[in-house]
Amino acid sequence: MGVEREKDVMRASTIAACLLVASTTLQAAELKISKESFGGTWPLLVDSGTLSCVVDVGSGAELVTFVHPTGTYALNGAASSRAKQRGWFPVHTIWRPNPDIPGTRMPISTLIAPGLKLCQR
Repeated sequence: MGVEREKDVMRASTIAACLLVASTTLQAAELKISKESFGGTWPLLVDSGTLSCVVDVGSGAELVTFVHPTGTYALNGAASSRAKQRGWFPVHTIWRPNPDIPGTRMPISTLIAPGLKLCQR
């Protein structure tokens, strides 16, 4: 009887842990985007991908990412601070350098702003 009780407790603990992990994020929306369709100076070294916003349920933080076949890249600060635990890459690996100002990169706010709007949907 003690062994069966332990198995029941383990099953319940496993289910609770799965529910906790599943409830920490909510996929808000996605938008396919490309250099061609962007209508401005494209700030990335890759030509296309999917802009995404994920809401962290625990904190309410809006995590803006760019999804490409090579991986998911954290675009805003909130996403960057959680990138390692979620397996996301830092955006600087695909962020285009600014040819007009050596040592800087193209403005990425042009992707972050529409990404944050996705969370409002």
